[in-house]
Amino acid sequence: MSTAWVKLHGRLAAYYSEQNADIGEDGIPIVFSQEKESVASILSKLHIPVEMVGFIAINGIACAKDAMLADGDKAIIFPHVIGG
Repeated sequence: MSTAWVKLHGRLAAYYSEQNADIGEDGIPIVFSQEKESVASILSKLHIPVEMVGFIAINGIACAKDAMLADGDKAIIFPHVIGG
């Protein structure tokens, strides 16, 4: 088993919190049986529409939605930002 941590920001955190328990300070622990799992797959498990996501970083490096998370990785995910 592998565990990665996902921290949601902005309206993504509010969207997730409306449906689930509070998000811990380190984020949401995601346990998966494979060696790696895609961010898109994890978003699906969290019931977060991929269209809501604007920026993803894994271990501080910007990446795409098809990037893979491995054991011990930490991801931060932000929604699209609108305004000017």
